[in-house]
Amino acid sequence: MMSSDADLYFEECGDLLCVLSGGTTWTSLTIDKVNRRWTTLLGWSKEDVVGKLFTDQMHIDQDELREGTTSAQTALSALLSQEEPISIGAANANQAMLEERFCCKNGSTRWIAWNITRLSSQKGFVACGRDITLNKESEAVSEASFERERRLKESQEIAKLGQWDLDLTTNDLVWSSEIYRLFKIDPMQFGASYEAFLNAIHPDDREKVNSAYTTHLETREPYEIIHRLLFDDGSIKWVIESCRSEFDDASGRPLRSVGTVQDITELKQAQEDLRAAKERAEEADGLKSAFLANMSHEIRTPM
Repeated sequence: MMSSDADLYFEECGDLLCVLSGGTTWTSLTIDKVNRRWTTLLGWSKEDVVGKLFTDQMHIDQDELREGTTSAQTALSALLSQEEPISIGAANANQAMLEERFCCKNGSTRWIAWNITRLSSQKGFVACGRDITLNKESEAVSEASFERERRLKESQEIAKLGQWDLDLTTNDLVWSSEIYRLFKIDPMQFGASYEAFLNAIHPDDREKVNSAYTTHLETREPYEIIHRLLFDDGSIKWVIESCRSEFDDASGRPLRSVGTVQDITELKQAQEDLRAAKERAEEADGLKSAFLANMSHEIRTPM
């Protein structure tokens, strides 16, 4: 039995605490006692959970359960078998660490990280749990953000389409990774600015592109323009650029411009090939017509 001081600590501890007993399998550990933190965080009264199975309070992924890969199954099975837990960070075979979602009375779930230690009596266990829901949600947001970025990058590579964002108050230009690839520029060396962007444009198109942008800032109308990029090795790419800007409502001053750049070199080449083929066909048709006209003349004019 706990001393009064131990009872007070158990009850008022900021982490979830519970005493477990029995169990020859990972699903048969019974809850003997829980503290106040358990009831305030999960919403269950002590009467709701005492005497119930520890694993019944968990919200376990059914696919992981079928595959035997749940954190609880791995850690608790190892603890009960006296083998060193395979899960994260347990100090010895008398200790298990696991992370699982636990069911709240209102139907929601909370992620709890548990450190479960075998009591010296060998007849029970004490479990200390810490709410890590915010950490898990943050990880999920980061993973989702990373996945969205990966898919965006992949789609831009397939479409050969990049995007740019120019802050007109600081002259800072941000390019997506695909624009760096289209412009054949190392992002670690590129000093991003509108002037640097213009330098990548073919000299014969530079004034046209700059004029289209400055006119857009005056008229506030989005625009689209086709122009060339000229590289140090003499190669050329054709791109189509679209742009729109945001303006200060009071002063009308432009604040930010955003746009896209898409490589249409293959399309331009296909159009050129089609034009050349049409010219060859028209030339052949002209020769054919001249030949037939000449033959008709000779037939009508006997020697």
